[in-house]
Amino acid sequence: DDAMERVVNEIMRRRLRGEMRPKVADSPWDERPVQREMPWVPILIFLRKLISPPGFDYAKKVLPTMLFLAFVPWVAPRAAATAGLITYMCGFGFIYNRDKEDVPRDEFGQIGEIRPYETQPLYLTCALMVGVHFASKALAKRLVARLGGAPGGLESILKG
Repeated sequence: DDAMERVVNEIMRRRLRGEMRPKVADSPWDERPVQREMPWVPILIFLRKLISPPGFDYAKKVLPTMLFLAFVPWVAPRAAATAGLITYMCGFGFIYNRDKEDVPRDEFGQIGEIRPYETQPLYLTCALMVGVHFASKALAKRLVARLGGAPGGLESILKG
């Protein structure tokens, strides 16, 4: 009885000093703490992936084209609709092809391969472009309505 008490006391003393390490890291009977993630964290991660700014090299490649297409309607108002359509198509291509490798070219500078499209980036780009289109259309209508001075806006003046 006395020997058993000494052994238990020695084990307790070693455990309190931190000399004893458990053989099993986690007990199977202990409940593991639940790792809770705040509800806005996945949304922030998604937005950071979606709205990450482009690199300097990519911006250097895209910016001259987009600035030229934005400047065309001011110089040639008759070409505004065409420039707008080309801007949407270029924007679609620039967004879809962002962060992808350049297409290999042959010795004459022509594109050497045709890649199959990826569905998820394609659908995200389509949704983004449709959203931008309708937002810009609504904004343009509001601006034109303020310029017209008529109750129905400039559209009512033009219609009749």
